[in-house]
Amino acid sequence: MTTVGYGDRSPRTTGGRIIALIWMFMAVIIISSLTASIASALTVESINNEINSVAELDRFNVVSVRSSSSQEFLNLYKIKHEEVKDGVSGIAYLLNHPDDLLIYDLPILNYEIEQQNLQDDIQVLEKTLKKDYFSYSFPKDSDLIDQVDPVLISAMKTMEWSRLMKNYN
Repeated sequence: MTTVGYGDRSPRTTGGRIIALIWMFMAVIIISSLTASIASALTVESINNEINSVAELDRFNVVSVRSSSSQEFLNLYKIKHEEVKDGVSGIAYLLNHPDDLLIYDLPILNYEIEQQNLQDDIQVLEKTLKKDYFSYSFPKDSDLIDQVDPVLISAMKTMEWSRLMKNYN
């Protein structure tokens, strides 16, 4: 897009040269943007493909949330990592250190990213190294059971619930 032929055709008027100059700068910006997006996509894909086991986390700077199941998991496998106080701090750390990894509980991490509207800024890798199960509990004979159970049952009968279960199984 920046070439104007083999010299046999070139802008001769001032207006034509200005248009050609603008055209060339726009072409350089467009090609640079395309190259940057391809490089970014390949980098994220290579990181995603590089982590296939817990041992491979040693090659990265890892941060996790203190007193979380993720932090316990990293301690169990003796993975060197830094700790932050909560998910919000972990996301702030990740935004300031884009080459590092934040290891944290998937549902909580997705919630924090959504609350801060950072879906375009942070990518959550699909790989899971450990599956966690969540539950709720109430004191025996609690009135809350009669309030929560119908809501949970109706949520479990939705198409959204079916889609979520397909993604996590």
